[in-house]
Amino acid sequence: MKKKVPTLKDAANKTYRRRKNGDVSAKDFLTSMRHNVQALGDIPVNKITTSLINKMNDYNKSRPNCNEVVNKKMGHLKLVLEDCRDDGYITMPEFPKPRRVKKNKKVHYLTADMERELMSYLTCFNHHEHRDVFKCLIDIGCRVMELLTLEKRFVDFDKNQITFQYRKNGRPNTVPMTTAVRSIIKPYYDKCNTLDLLFDHDYTWANSIFQKAKSELGYGKHKWYKIHLFRDTCGSRLAQAGVQILIIRDWLGHEDIQMTEKYSHLAPDSMHQVVGVLN
Repeated sequence: MKKKVPTLKDAANKTYRRRKNGDVSAKDFLTSMRHNVQALGDIPVNKITTSLINKMNDYNKSRPNCNEVVNKKMGHLKLVLEDCRDDGYITMPEFPKPRRVKKNKKVHYLTADMERELMSYLTCFNHHEHRDVFKCLIDIGCRVMELLTLEKRFVDFDKNQITFQYRKNGRPNTVPMTTAVRSIIKPYYDKCNTLDLLFDHDYTWANSIFQKAKSELGYGKHKWYKIHLFRDTCGSRLAQAGVQILIIRDWLGHEDIQMTEKYSHLAPDSMHQVVGVLN
């Protein structure tokens, strides 16, 4: 009996159950595929062609998304279609080349004054748990959902470290806690059971207050002022302190050293060592 070819939405749900359910990137995958279905329609997967994929990319670009996000959404579609191919539903269509992503993009980060400004705003409006989460993101350098899916059992106060089991690069890693992170996390840790999440919230909970703060603090027109800024702040501060680039890579959980090299220009260089001759 001939198999009934699934629609794109059904195929995406199947891939989600197989590969993404429970993963830290699950929500990102679902969002990408929802946008892809909006672009292509909920058509049978064997009707998807290279031409339609190009149109999907154009649609996602117009949302607007940067080329990096457009490529990521195309990658999620490819994952779904690879499952369909393996299940015998389709012959894999040829995928367009990824769109060009600007290299060496300017790195934005919070200065100490900007951090104090944000924390004061959150305290003033009684967003105390948001303040705690945002400070942890700045000092730890993890992604938002890596922190919001962190279970108590992966925090070790004796060794002063946090282990992230589910990082984007697919490999768990462990990072030390700053004094501020220790003091912030301790009350949440004490009231949790072993398998509980320290901060039991979703991405929308974090980003909605961040966006409100962004507007109220006068950064509304600045695209670079986004919640990922906390992660770049951590990487930038490590580089500015002279930490080796390989250590920064491991701290942030980057898969490729090239992702970390965007911070390298912030490292102190030899010119600072000789400026005294001009003083």
